[in-house]
Amino acid sequence: MRNFVLGAVGGLVLFVGLWWFANSGATAYAQRNVAAYGEQGELTTVFSDVDERVGLLTLVDPRSRVVCVYHIDRATGEISLKSVRNVNWDLQMMQFNSKSPLPQEIRGMLDQP
Repeated sequence: MRNFVLGAVGGLVLFVGLWWFANSGATAYAQRNVAAYGEQGELTTVFSDVDERVGLLTLVDPRSRVVCVYHIDRATGEISLKSVRNVNWDLQMMQFNSKSPLPQEIRGMLDQP
C-alpha cells in the first residue's frame, strides 16, 4: 500500500511538473489547484510561481497531515524536494510567535461578566 501511495504521489508530481513546464510560456501568474483522489482520500496540490525560473509545488495530505514542498526548475524540469513536515502537532498549538492579546487573554476577557 505504501509503495502504491508513493508511486501515486510521484506520478502526480511528474504530471503536474510536465504540465506546468508545457504551459510555462503563459504570462499570467495565478495559483493553480489540482486534487487527486484515491482510496486513501484526497491529496491536494497547489502550484505557484516563485519567479520566472522556479515553480513551487505544494502537496497536502489531509489524512496524514503532511505537507511537502517542491521546487521545479523551468529550464530543466528538475523537481527538487525542499521540505516535508507532519503538521499534526502544529495544528494543536494554541499560539506561536504571537503578540498580545494572546488567545487565552481574549478568552479571559470574553468570560468576564
